[in-house]
Amino acid sequence: MVHDPLTLQGFLDLVPDEAHAEVLFLSARWPEGPVCRWCGSVGNARRLPGRKMLFHCRDCGRATSARAGTPMAASHLPVRTWLTAMFLMACSSQGISARQLGFRLGLQYRTAWHLSHRIRRMMASDDPVLRRVVEMAETDVDGDLPACPEHAGDDDSGR
Repeated sequence: MVHDPLTLQGFLDLVPDEAHAEVLFLSARWPEGPVCRWCGSVGNARRLPGRKMLFHCRDCGRATSARAGTPMAASHLPVRTWLTAMFLMACSSQGISARQLGFRLGLQYRTAWHLSHRIRRMMASDDPVLRRVVEMAETDVDGDLPACPEHAGDDDSGR
């Protein structure tokens, strides 16, 4: 299955505003509907009016935030800022510094530093949400690689 790579313009079309970003995040976080973190009920919660991404479980009566249990927990940054930061970090083949990320997103250095570290920790985790098709244009590999059997004994001296 071949997919066209997501361009910056494609990303901006996908999340033109905060409302679209929240819908995209919620559909990735809970494809079957809201999941109560207290009782585990799936799809039996209603969104609390006036509260961003906060849901009330009809089974146990407790409130559940869509951000809970994610790197976005306890963050006041908009979801669109998080998704844009993730996009920029994933598309940068050489990596992106917190200073550069802050400049691109209009954030203070300290905020961008915390944001980038949370995203890097998430990218290094074994989170099942991240187990989907990933397309890579190039890869840098550090360290020694095992020799290819058909080239065993070859050296770079040109002999």
